[in-house]
Amino acid sequence: MTKRLFGRGLLTLALLMPAAAANARSLEMTALQDSCGPRADSPSPEHLNRLGWASVAPGANPSLQRAWQILTQGPAGGEPLSHSSFVRNEGARTIYLILSEGKTGDKDRSVRFFHCKILNFDATAPLDDQEFDQWKGSQRPANGILDAPKRQWVNPVPGVHNVAYSFVARGSKAATAMGFHGHLLTAMVPIPAE
Repeated sequence: MTKRLFGRGLLTLALLMPAAAANARSLEMTALQDSCGPRADSPSPEHLNRLGWASVAPGANPSLQRAWQILTQGPAGGEPLSHSSFVRNEGARTIYLILSEGKTGDKDRSVRFFHCKILNFDATAPLDDQEFDQWKGSQRPANGILDAPKRQWVNPVPGVHNVAYSFVARGSKAATAMGFHGHLLTAMVPIPAE
């Protein structure tokens, strides 16, 4: 059952990406599709290892440590989230994944979810707009972080609650406040009830 749902979710993400764009996808978008698509449960370390991710301590990179401090804060009064971090190298390029799992809502109507945060601290320019063309109809207004604009898509594909993207420029006010710069691409995926 898990494999069937997982496969269908990745197929859905793949079908929504035009063939030309699929060939030119960034490392971040490829990682989002491969690692954070809809599934019956959150990604396991074993699954992520098969995709080229390796577990890494947040303190292994100063930018990752700062991102961890900011991005792993759970909702006030909510259930504590569980977190793990991973690194993936593609040639000279390195990206990081912070994976969180938790629950939102109240005791009568709660939803389990996992939240993928893909980070590229070496990025010097925003991702190309064509990367997001397949989600145009689901884009919603979003508040950026100081001078780092944020783009958000709600229900961009079946089984994915939302996707958000920010580019934090080196030397920007946002980079100074957050302590890291580069790409931040996130996806929140509900975990179906058993």
